[in-house]
Amino acid sequence: MHANGERLPLDPPGHPGPGSALLSPRGAPGGDGPGEGLLHEVFEDRVRDRPRSHAVAVGREMTSYAGLERYANRLARHLRALGVRRGARVGILLPHSVDAYAAIIGVLKAGAACVPIDVRDPLGHVAHVLEDSGASALVTTTQYARRRAGFPGKVVDLDACRAAIAAEDPTAMQAARAEPGDLCFVFYAPGVAGPPGGVMIEHRSALHLIRAGARVFGIRPWDRVYQGSALAACESLQEMWLALHAGATLVPRMREGGRLARLLSRARITVLPCTPAFLMSLTHDVPSLRLVILSAGRCPAFLVHRWSRADRRLVNTYGHAETAMIATCVDLLPLRPVTAGRPLPGCRVYVLDGDLRLARYGQVGEICVGGAGIARGYLGLPAETRARFVRDPFAPRGAGDARLYLTGDLGRINACGELELRGSAAVRARSRGGGS
Repeated sequence: MHANGERLPLDPPGHPGPGSALLSPRGAPGGDGPGEGLLHEVFEDRVRDRPRSHAVAVGREMTSYAGLERYANRLARHLRALGVRRGARVGILLPHSVDAYAAIIGVLKAGAACVPIDVRDPLGHVAHVLEDSGASALVTTTQYARRRAGFPGKVVDLDACRAAIAAEDPTAMQAARAEPGDLCFVFYAPGVAGPPGGVMIEHRSALHLIRAGARVFGIRPWDRVYQGSALAACESLQEMWLALHAGATLVPRMREGGRLARLLSRARITVLPCTPAFLMSLTHDVPSLRLVILSAGRCPAFLVHRWSRADRRLVNTYGHAETAMIATCVDLLPLRPVTAGRPLPGCRVYVLDGDLRLARYGQVGEICVGGAGIARGYLGLPAETRARFVRDPFAPRGAGDARLYLTGDLGRINACGELELRGSAAVRARSRGGGS
């Protein structure tokens, strides 16, 4: 119990109390610290383990882990020759393709951070992202020349540079060593409903998500993981890297519509990360599916009934770009209430009242997330970062400068110690030091 009789959020009744607030799903031990190492080293480990296995299957275009590694190494060397250094930010304006995945890994290997841009975004948004992120280089193709018009940095046009890139040394580069606290991605959400600016994700935060997610979801080397989100969406982080961490095959977006379920079946998709709306759009079952990872934290009960099978897991997740997408998760079962579940290993989730005090069980308050997956903040927006990322007064001892992300979402802890979502706070009841 808290000193004033309040229990720590997501501790079930009878839990010992302060200092043990972290719970993790399915009984896995919590308390994981930040990920050590670098995100692209996850991929390099699988290259050593499974060099000939398919890493990416884009239609009829397939590449092995070893083949993608060689391409990424060549591209990393090419970027370094153009002056891309540790700490730089590099735009990636490419559709789902082997080129795009090699570019993402190559940028990381060069010591820089990726700024992925959706090729379908309006020209104004593309220009804004490139300018606001301070991108010093852009990897793209001739097809998108109009979208990059006016960009003052270095342009790596893969159509024009393909021969030069192919001539580079395919072995890994040792001189571009980054640190776990360096940025690996900056994600921008289009439209006014998105975050206020580019969300800065560090290597250690992304690694926390991938390693904790690997324990929770159990993706295997023989799996085929569908990537339905745009590369510019933060959801792509978990889709791409959970697959590569497992040595599985990543199968990017297919044509959508009434035939999508049949296409997923034909592609032998076994792991489907998606939204409930996407799942609702599928008109037929996909017999090959063994794992569905739902985002958004909400799922209608009838979908759980429709898609549940004895040999299939449905996992509901909740999170934001600012929490590297997944903060909580729960296995969904028919006849069981749908909740957002419990924290991912290494995450801490609280429900706080308007004065940032712990709410009681059953009391609705603002959902706040702490732990190893928290983003650095918003690029170029220090006031907004200070307003939304605050010191975590409930962190365990030894957590150092632990921070909380104030989500703006409302929720409560139910009698089972699980998080229930209750909408969003339209108006914040307090000032947060320079932003809202």
